Amino acid sequence: DGGEAGDRARRVLGEALSTPTLATAAREAWRAAGNRAVSPLVAHLEGKLAGDPASAVGLLRDIADPAATPALVAELEGGRVPTSLVLEALAAAGDSRALVPVLTMLEDANATVRLEAMTALRPLLAGDPRGSDVLIDRLADDELEIRVLAAEYLGLMRSSRAVPKLVGLAGPGNKPRLRAASVDALGEIGDARAVGVLLDLLAQGPIELQPRAANALIYIADQGSVKRLLWLAGDEGTLARHHVVRALGGVLRGKKSAAAQALLSRIAARGTLSVSLAAIVALAAMGDAAAVPTLVELATTGNA
Repeated sequence: DGGEAGDRARRVLGEALSTPTLATAAREAWRAAGNRAVSPLVAHLEGKLAGDPASAVGLLRDIADPAATPALVAELEGGRVPTSLVLEALAAAGDSRALVPVLTMLEDANATVRLEAMTALRPLLAGDPRGSDVLIDRLADDELEIRVLAAEYLGLMRSSRAVPKLVGLAGPGNKPRLRAASVDALGEIGDARAVGVLLDLLAQGPIELQPRAANALIYIADQGSVKRLLWLAGDEGTLARHHVVRALGGVLRGKKSAAAQALLSRIAARGTLSVSLAAIVALAAMGDAAAVPTLVELATTGNA
């Protein structure tokens, strides 16, 4: 590794990266070296050793060692290597030191660059609150895919600051994929300010968002949603009624409610198959001893 022979080997392998007939073999040799190759590959990027910058970045991406992060960030700003490749290398290493430089790329005028930066962000966020404000801004990006990713990331970060914007995007008039991502994010964040729009989705649809809305309400577990859930569950004309019943049981998990226990018992005995099964699961989730006779009877008679 060291000494004159090691230095000569590194020079030869570096130069081989820019020689078409030798490049493939040289890359394999660098990969075989693993983390030991990071320092000389960084030296290539810094101009201390001859070589091909793009090949060096590609190898650093494959090795995925955070030690290369400062050099890769410098390369991101230098523009010699395709931005997409540098971003892939930074994402592979998952070093939080790359977060701010990558966030800066989200302001680029080129939509392709912004999307590449958004894709690279996922492993860099790790709950770091510094990205929240930038991602909230990206909820208004011209590109749908960027808006969807921004909503998803804000959910993963549990950004309460994003709730008002996400509530708006979950409502009517927005693209279905963006609405779905916003509903999921609101569930992840768990803020009761989202309950209104989620209940509206359960009551009015669209159908494809109702399971997500039910899940989000369960995650939020706001007791203020129980009254409307009871009303929706009791209405046989409610769309996707089984999701409403499921949400009711999830919100009341481990809690007592005489009104819910009575309603769910009736639904379990007389509802359609999917609704009855949801009611049985909801009663079990509540864990109320008062529901035991009903559950035993249903199990014995097979009414459900």
